Amino acid sequence: MPAINTINNLKRDFLVPTISAAMFLSRLPLNQFLERISTKDERDEASASFERTAKFFGSAAIIVALPAAFTYFLAATFGLTPIISSILVVIAFILTTGALHEDALADIADGFGGGTGREQKLKIMRDSQIGTFGGCALILAIGLQVALYAELATALSTSQFLAVLLAANIASTSIMVWPWAMEPAARNEGGLSTKLGIPTQETAKQTCIIGFLLASLLLWPAIDVLAAIVSLAVCWALMLGFTRISHVQIGGHTGDSLGATKKISELGLLLAIIIAT
Repeated sequence: MPAINTINNLKRDFLVPTISAAMFLSRLPLNQFLERISTKDERDEASASFERTAKFFGSAAIIVALPAAFTYFLAATFGLTPIISSILVVIAFILTTGALHEDALADIADGFGGGTGREQKLKIMRDSQIGTFGGCALILAIGLQVALYAELATALSTSQFLAVLLAANIASTSIMVWPWAMEPAARNEGGLSTKLGIPTQETAKQTCIIGFLLASLLLWPAIDVLAAIVSLAVCWALMLGFTRISHVQIGGHTGDSLGATKKISELGLLLAIIIAT
């Protein structure tokens, strides 16, 4: 009985919220799996208290990154070049997440670049059409991501690259919760926080600590310790910097600003690894 209770508690307190978070962050067909491993009450609890489920963004990021990691493993196994392998990895991420963060980055670029005031910026960010600023941001971000992956794929072994791939996604996904909790919602209604709530500051701290610990456990065996520390510090600094920019531009956070934070900090982490190694 104690063992069964432990398993049930682990499922309720860790596995169910992790899968729920992975479903929010991706288009992976996890709904049936979640129904098999949990009761309706457990699923309802995770859904109703999603601001607490955000604590598991780090572990959910591992699940979200698995298709891309498997794609790279296959590409490396078949001897594809680093540039081709990197393009396939980016495609895998886009298909897995439904371009969630790329869309957010494009909206932010259009809003911040094309708007002249807070309300106009928010209005532009809600427009489904992509403007010049958004298009440029997408081209540059995806191009940079492919280039960074290709550089790392050339310099690292397959196992090392996979560790970096997972660590970058874990760290950059986890820190999205910081501005979500620490900054006010930029929209009074209809935004992410209206639908899902706002995590507590304690949840944000726990999410970031857990995420960075997981990322560190992957990075330190794969690359130089100093490079790991520097890259995580850069990731954190970019998050803080962009959070400040969002505060100045729109007075707080939106779902788009959180997604853009993830993308910017991830690219910065990868670039820092290349520079530091």
